[in-house]
Amino acid sequence: MVFDGYAGEELAIEISGTEHDTFDPDDSLGRYARVFDCRHGGLFGSFGPDDEALDPEDVGPWRVHYRIERG
Repeated sequence: MVFDGYAGEELAIEISGTEHDTFDPDDSLGRYARVFDCRHGGLFGSFGPDDEALDPEDVGPWRVHYRIERG
C-alpha cells in the first residue's frame, strides 16, 4: 500500500527509477507521473501498460502497474 486516506479534488502519483551502480554513477531510469481528477468516476480501477494508445505506465526500461480502490 502506497497511500491510504482521502484524496481531495485530485490525486497525483509520481515514481522515479534509479539504477544504483557500485562503481559507476547512478543512472536515471525515467519518471512516471499521473494526476487523477477525483471529481469524476475514472479514478478507481487498475492501471498498467498496454491499456491506452499513448500509455504513461510504459516508462521505457520499466513499467508501472497499480490499482486504486474505494476505501
